[in-house]
Amino acid sequence: NEKVLATENNLQSFALANFSTYFGFVGPAWSPDGKTIVASVSEGIRGGVFSVLAFSVSDGKVQKIYSSKSFIGQLRWVPSGDGLLMIMADPVTGLSGQIWYLPYPHGTAQRLTNDLTNYNLCCLDLTTNADTIATVENNYVADLWLAPATDKARQITSNAAIVDASWLTDNKIVLQNIKGDLLTVDHEGANHMLLTPDAHNVRAIAACEDGRHIVYESLRSTEHIWVMNADGSNATQLTSGDGESFPDCSPDGKWVVYLASDKPVGFTAWRVNID
Repeated sequence: NEKVLATENNLQSFALANFSTYFGFVGPAWSPDGKTIVASVSEGIRGGVFSVLAFSVSDGKVQKIYSSKSFIGQLRWVPSGDGLLMIMADPVTGLSGQIWYLPYPHGTAQRLTNDLTNYNLCCLDLTTNADTIATVENNYVADLWLAPATDKARQITSNAAIVDASWLTDNKIVLQNIKGDLLTVDHEGANHMLLTPDAHNVRAIAACEDGRHIVYESLRSTEHIWVMNADGSNATQLTSGDGESFPDCSPDGKWVVYLASDKPVGFTAWRVNID
């Protein structure tokens, strides 16, 4: 019990000293010999870099044993204690989760599954003889529907896995799919146009009322606000601070307002000229 309390105090001290380290996705895992606790953490309030940390139970010392730009979910020790199983997924959507093996305490992560299934970050376990792994499969199904005030709602996309939508003009809608791509469709669901063929890392879209610009949050390195023309051309980074998100255009289309991470306050509101 004394060792547990000492480790708990050291974990709290580590978290306080490292304000940007977030233990929030899944629970930690205790090694088979009882000497080490591992945890998956994100570095930053909204992520960006994800790591596996190992804490010594005896003295609370911490060691970073792996880092990735992919979400790192549930960790499980193999019975021998010389490796970990983990689920890693796309950093924008949390989807496309696959099962990986990480040698402990050092080594290169090895991918165990390579399929179209999305394994949930939350859940991973294995039998005591380590010959069978159990996890949870996720499927995301979401399409865009329009509901005119004088008519019934109608579906205008099919199997598109839509996450977000914003009216660009009276006849054109900007969509974000689960992969973090942006595309436009007309109000009949036709004339699909992919706007971000080279970047699957976009979210929090907002079309400007002038019909000329789209603002969004990109995770190309960390969270920043970008703007592009309505046809996807001239994508330009507008901000370069520490974690900007949730942009929106002013009614005249001249300004972009957004939230920025402001430690230790949390988030503060900012604006930048769209040019």
